[in-house]
Amino acid sequence: AAALAAVMVAADVEQEGEEAEAEAEEDASGSAMLGATLRLLTACAREPRGATIICEAGALPLLVKLLCTSDAGGDTHGNAAMCIGECAKDGRCLAVLAVQPLVPPLLDMAHSRTGQQQKNAAIALGRLAKNERCLQAIRDNHGIEILARSMKKMQM
Repeated sequence: AAALAAVMVAADVEQEGEEAEAEAEEDASGSAMLGATLRLLTACAREPRGATIICEAGALPLLVKLLCTSDAGGDTHGNAAMCIGECAKDGRCLAVLAVQPLVPPLLDMAHSRTGQQQKNAAIALGRLAKNERCLQAIRDNHGIEILARSMKKMQM
């Protein structure tokens, strides 16, 4: 009976290991798909009509949600920030973004990240600052100081 129980436990552990591997592969593939999607959205947002379509499709709140998701990878945050920055060039998109809780996560990225993620967050914040509500949120969260330090670190 003990041997049978040991075999059953071993089989169960092996099955859990295989399930964990499959889940990890699925997560990696989902992450790659998300990254590719964000890069495509950003490329579309560079065109004025593309930013309008992204806004009309309701994608801006989803991009903000990605910024606030801690389990999303750094590249995901950086790409979401870049897409938000591109969309913020459009007045209508900027108005939609102004009511979203995106200033604190962008300031966190500008403060604690490095390289392209930091740069994308700083650019997005700069473009969001054209809206009075966003500018006030940046000021209220000591964003001017954070951006000044970030720009100094990036040697801009």
